[in-house]
Amino acid sequence: MTLHLLFTSQLSSLNDLRRSLSSEDAIAFIGDGVYALPNWDSSHPCYYRIADCTQRGLPEIPGAIAIDDAQWVELCLQHPRTLSWKL
Repeated sequence: MTLHLLFTSQLSSLNDLRRSLSSEDAIAFIGDGVYALPNWDSSHPCYYRIADCTQRGLPEIPGAIAIDDAQWVELCLQHPRTLSWKL
């Protein structure tokens, strides 16, 4: 059970992430990663930081769960492993 932290919207990172997901994993779109979320299609739980969307002028994203910083920390604590995806 891994929480994948996606900090980029680069296609190569997205493809690598898709290949490494297991059925119990979750994904958090953080920083510039929120740009990738509207095009993401997955049955995995998807989260994004509200502050990141606000800073980038993006609206709330349907189909994903908006979280604040405290909820992000809690999400990390709920998963025994985290894996950061950056370029």
